[in-house]
Amino acid sequence: MSIGGTAVKADLQRINNELVVSVGKAKVVLGALNSDGTSKGLSSSGSLELSSGESITVRVEGFAPEADVQFWLFSTPRLLNSTTANDAGRIATDVVIPDDVVPGDHRFVLASTNSDGDPVNLAVGINVQTRSASDIRWGIVLAFVVLGAGALMAFFLPAVLRRRNI
Repeated sequence: MSIGGTAVKADLQRINNELVVSVGKAKVVLGALNSDGTSKGLSSSGSLELSSGESITVRVEGFAPEADVQFWLFSTPRLLNSTTANDAGRIATDVVIPDDVVPGDHRFVLASTNSDGDPVNLAVGINVQTRSASDIRWGIVLAFVVLGAGALMAFFLPAVLRRRNI
């Protein structure tokens, strides 16, 4: 995390299956949501692993009142969302990973101003996974079910038809 252009040591913890980053008066809580809005939690290694259409939940306290907050995705810089802190310097929002993000490792960056007026930049590594991997698995399962049903019909249907003709 950097404050006022200077890198500072931050306290990073995993609490209730979310990442909690604390520096001075500022506290940032990051989590993951499935595309249906249910909590996804962190991976077994404690990282944020998301697919396109899923969201990063962001809760912040200790920022400047009504501070502008931007959420960026890097390798290629891309502004994902922006919002404004309330009059108490708090934020609660979800940031959706767009469908066209290339799978792989990226950095999620939150840029704003803390309660002392210093610029704050928090960068967290995330892994964007391809959605199609699970979709392909279900597609294969469905294909086997259809093929299996077709094979059973091909096997039993002639016998049933012969019995009816007798």
